[in-house]
Amino acid sequence: MDIEILGKALCFDEYSQITDEHLALCLDIYNKRVSMPLPVPNTEYVLPFVNLVGPEITTDNVPGCYLIKGLNTGRSNATGIENIESYIGQAKHLGHRVKDHAKKHDSTTKEFVKTLKDRGTVELFIVRKDVIIPEGLSHKQFISLLEQYLIIKLRPTLNSYSWYYVISFSYSET
Repeated sequence: MDIEILGKALCFDEYSQITDEHLALCLDIYNKRVSMPLPVPNTEYVLPFVNLVGPEITTDNVPGCYLIKGLNTGRSNATGIENIESYIGQAKHLGHRVKDHAKKHDSTTKEFVKTLKDRGTVELFIVRKDVIIPEGLSHKQFISLLEQYLIIKLRPTLNSYSWYYVISFSYSET
């Protein structure tokens, strides 16, 4: 991935700088992702999810990114690329945000999640507060970088893409 393009796309302030170490950490978090069934309410999938990232209402937030995947192939309206139907997002509290999607409360993914019933999966890319982020980015900025990294790497079909995704899409992956 091109660091300069990512920097421009994410519009970080002049004091922030993306480095190869940040991309290496993104790859490490990607490789350590946790995959589990989407925690649709009133299913046996809720408890294992809560055990990993905590209840929706807690002061001990587990931040990171997530990928909600379906079973069918879809085509992105923004890029025309065919891939497994999926959506990538970020959250300062994965437990709350992912369950918000699972409850069909998010207009972006509501119809998609309805079609999944209890067969969808979620991949969690956890960035615990004690993770040491290489110098140059704040914890919050790093999570935004991780989200963009995942969008480029995984090419979700349901995300609304801005101009930078289409531009940076052509660059090679890390």
